Amino acid sequence: MRTAPSLPRQQRGALLILLVIALGILAATVFVGMLSSSAIQNERDKKTAAALAEAKAAVIGWSASRYSTSGSYTPGQLPCPEDLTRIGAANEGTAASSCTLPATGRLPWKTLKIGDIRDGYGEKLWYAISAGFRTSPINSDTPANLTVDGIPGSAVAIIFAPGPALTGQTRPIPTSLSPPLVQNYLENENSLSSLPNNKFVTTGTPGTFNDRLLIISHNDLFSVVEKRVTRDVITALNQYFSDNDFFPKPASFSDPDCLGNSSIASPKCPSSTSEKSGRIPANPGTAWDSTSALRGTIGAGNWFQNNGWRELIYYAPDTACVDGTNNCSNGTLKLITRQGTLDKQRAIVVSAGSKLTSQNRNNSDKTNITNYFEDENSTPLDNIYSSISNTPSPFNDFGLSIP
Repeated sequence: MRTAPSLPRQQRGALLILLVIALGILAATVFVGMLSSSAIQNERDKKTAAALAEAKAAVIGWSASRYSTSGSYTPGQLPCPEDLTRIGAANEGTAASSCTLPATGRLPWKTLKIGDIRDGYGEKLWYAISAGFRTSPINSDTPANLTVDGIPGSAVAIIFAPGPALTGQTRPIPTSLSPPLVQNYLENENSLSSLPNNKFVTTGTPGTFNDRLLIISHNDLFSVVEKRVTRDVITALNQYFSDNDFFPKPASFSDPDCLGNSSIASPKCPSSTSEKSGRIPANPGTAWDSTSALRGTIGAGNWFQNNGWRELIYYAPDTACVDGTNNCSNGTLKLITRQGTLDKQRAIVVSAGSKLTSQNRNNSDKTNITNYFEDENSTPLDNIYSSISNTPSPFNDFGLSIP
């Protein structure tokens, strides 16, 4: 039997070379495809992260400068999720005027004035808000009530990027009559909607969970809000000085009549005749202007008393600059800042921040300065105050001065 003739050695070599080239091309194609897929995913992840960060900053900024259409101011208030009745209309993306808290819904991007930003898959962002952040009183002691990954008090709000639809999720174009359902966008605990939901998770089984979360913690929010409040108090004190040529004397920090967020009738919470520092008086010797937010009455425009900020603000005017004096060219107070020590200040205002682990703010505890302020701010007799910590101990005060 004759055997098939073998290919000449040259032809066999050529075929081998062609096979190697073909395998190389195939490997290169697979490698390039993997690189391309990885690059696309990286770009999607970057877009998602940028959208979440922009939304977080917008929510905090909106809260810190929160003025309603009536002109009232509630620093720390958070917007409701999107108003579902406006979906498909020109004002889609507007926050609902009211909501039962805690609440989850789409991010009210139009109210936040950031445009219809989306995640890396082109999906609109979602948003959850904690109970306690819609109506007064809202201040640094208002607790965060959202639980994340089993940790209570993790967040005052959460921004979600839903990512692409997973198996079982359908996402038809929503309308006001057929609004988007949370379970078609978020997964696991994040998608619960039968009851007000305050428990959320950041991880889940691959293939059944792809939510991306960005948390707005209590500190994230109030580290900004407290600065705005402190500046507004400084503005009100400067206006008082402009009207009267002196600052009001402080109220005693131990005066229980200065506490709470109800109206403080005259003559309660007056200026102290003996103490050089304390809280902002509700009824100083020379009364506040009738429109000043620092007066003791509650109502439209009086965000300071409405929200109980008087408890959380420490106030120290120089003794040469208060009612009964007429020489306030230079102060003697000092404020330590990150940029250095500010000397010869005429008045100091310090925001306490939220309660630290070692502090108590219940009933009689509220008249003890060490339950609010730390370091130099808890020992005011030396006329030195601070906006930074001098020790490794916990510190969250924020101070500003009037030169």
